[in-house]
Amino acid sequence: MANFFSLYNCCLLIFHLQLLFLSRRANAAAVDDICNKTKDPPLCLKGFATDVDGRSATADMKTLATVAIDVALAEAGKVSLDIEDHLVEEKDRKMFNIYLQCTTFYFHVTDSMGVMMDDWDQSNWADYKKQAIGIHADVDGVEALFNNSSPFVDGDRLVGIFADAMVLIADALMSP
Repeated sequence: MANFFSLYNCCLLIFHLQLLFLSRRANAAAVDDICNKTKDPPLCLKGFATDVDGRSATADMKTLATVAIDVALAEAGKVSLDIEDHLVEEKDRKMFNIYLQCTTFYFHVTDSMGVMMDDWDQSNWADYKKQAIGIHADVDGVEALFNNSSPFVDGDRLVGIFADAMVLIADALMSP
């Protein structure tokens, strides 16, 4: 009888481990699916890998929506600080005005992400998507000021890829 319970517990443990593995794999597929649909899948996956608490690795689509905001907001904050450093150091009036326009674009980026968190709370995926599209337009605006070679190009690319990912996430959450 003791062997039966040992065998039963062993089988039960194996079953639970398989379920855990499958649930992690199914959720990991969410980040893979989204990133593979962006213009730069490796950059998207690399960005999600910077998620401090590792939620993106096992996130369902709704959780991935907030992780995308968190990661993009952190990167947008870095870019904003970099822009401000350039703004403070710039002596040329024309370049100063360009950096000033960049701060306005990134103010819109970070403000939109705050609105997106409200949209996420309310599962308002249409407005979430609208904000993501606006974020991408703002990042493109910064790059346009420098003919697509700004000193912030790496951060702009990552924020832009995450804006694309957020659009794809919203589309996935709106589809039946």
